[in-house]
Amino acid sequence: VDYNFLVHYFSDAGYLAARREIERHLIELGDKKALIEKARDGSVIGVRTVLEPKAVVQEFKEKAVENPAEFSATEKWVPVECWCPAGIETIKKTVFGILGQISPQDRWSVEVETWGRGPFAEEIVQMLKRIISARFVESSASKIVFVEFQGDEAAVSILRQDDFFVVVRV
Repeated sequence: VDYNFLVHYFSDAGYLAARREIERHLIELGDKKALIEKARDGSVIGVRTVLEPKAVVQEFKEKAVENPAEFSATEKWVPVECWCPAGIETIKKTVFGILGQISPQDRWSVEVETWGRGPFAEEIVQMLKRIISARFVESSASKIVFVEFQGDEAAVSILRQDDFFVVVRV
């Protein structure tokens, strides 16, 4: 899997509406050839774009403020930094590789979606607490370690609150 975005969509809107919405927004930003396909788990679409994902998120946030109805099918846009096999040791190794993004004064939290498969979210959280020396918090974190399973692979990112986009439905 080579997606640099996972886009969750509202199941009542459906895959096709979400796909059209993703395509329209990426074309407007200049990517006419993005790979957009249904991911294996959940109401999720995998996207591979030539655009820089965190910059795309900023554009979408501005667009949503100007016209909230622009996003009616997609629910959450999450940039993906790395992919690895969905095992506790490979996730640990992958997080080690990008751990420099969390400084000792940061407060971090975690968002894990395993879709009911092992290693389970609690195991992943405990492993992360062992390897990340900065302070773990439940909310108001400056950094979020994002792990989401898709099939037998895990998407892994370390994000600031500002790096992902959650649609507020109107």
